[in-house]
Amino acid sequence: MCVYVWLDGGFECTAERCGENRNEDYACQCSEDCLERGDCCTNYKAVCKGDCEEIKAPECPAGFVRPPLFIISLDGFRASYIKKGKSVIPNIHKLRTCGTRSPHMRPTYPSKTFPNLYTLATGLYPESHGIVCNSMYDPVFDANFNLRGREKLNHRWWGGQPQHLPKRLHYANNRRIEDVHLLMERKWLVAMNRLPGSCGYFGDHGFDNIFSSMQTIFLGYGPSFKFRMEVPPFENIELYNVMCDMTHLPFGRPAVLFPTSYSLLQHSDYISAYSYELHMPLWTAFTITSQGENTDPPLPGSECVKADIRIPPEHTQTCDSNNQDHQIVRGFLYPPGFSITPESTHGALLITNTVPMHSAFKSE
Repeated sequence: MCVYVWLDGGFECTAERCGENRNEDYACQCSEDCLERGDCCTNYKAVCKGDCEEIKAPECPAGFVRPPLFIISLDGFRASYIKKGKSVIPNIHKLRTCGTRSPHMRPTYPSKTFPNLYTLATGLYPESHGIVCNSMYDPVFDANFNLRGREKLNHRWWGGQPQHLPKRLHYANNRRIEDVHLLMERKWLVAMNRLPGSCGYFGDHGFDNIFSSMQTIFLGYGPSFKFRMEVPPFENIELYNVMCDMTHLPFGRPAVLFPTSYSLLQHSDYISAYSYELHMPLWTAFTITSQGENTDPPLPGSECVKADIRIPPEHTQTCDSNNQDHQIVRGFLYPPGFSITPESTHGALLITNTVPMHSAFKSE
């Protein structure tokens, strides 16, 4: 049996311990050199260096290609709970103080768990992605979806292409939404098969997402978020674009409405879908930032494009493509003028970033 005896230093820093002389008998240190030596108490930065630490640049942990993005979802955590204070939820309070926050974030309707989690993952309203409730019936599948059954693991339930009706709730255009839907007023509840005098109701969610009791929280902390910043309230459907931008993913994959074989080509500043049959990109997706304001002069024609070794020669354009008609020229889908690094410039000048267009559409 091993017995460890620690002196009064304990496991935490206090205001009195900050800057103390190093004592190797302590469980952890609060000395000035503890950060450098990696043996600070877990609360050293909060107690001795102030409540907030601004993260100005991403740090990629070992084994990661790019800095990871963590999404933490607290089920049923209404926005007013954040006012409980530092003594009740100290870590959440610190994230709220140090990072980017909003007074509240509006969930999609219905304000239930699965519809909203999948909205975060797809950037779509429930009527478009198909997860319209935690439990639902599909008349075409003749099957039931619920949180406990294995049917929820069947990919046929999880949709992706948007089909909006521009109503406030975005909750009409899906066959899994039942014909009769009760939208309750605030503080009202409809219950089935309840005995008189036995409501058995202790709070719930899923009601109109405009109610203040249905509003949730948003706290963002890290190098991609503003330091000590409050932003106006917004809908959680917007988080999809934020996450794609932070992880350098395209904002959804556009639907190709005709049969064709294509490959997704990843570049430093954009992503595109290249068709083998048409020998050209079908679409491209990129983010316009304040840095993307390069106003380089227009690039000449084919002498500036480069071969893309990812595409077999028999499926790519050549410098002689489209030269039979002098009114047809080659144009870039991702503008090379947006490039700000040599790597991104090289990716923009690949022949797989070009499409034929009439000369009248290309600025001189």
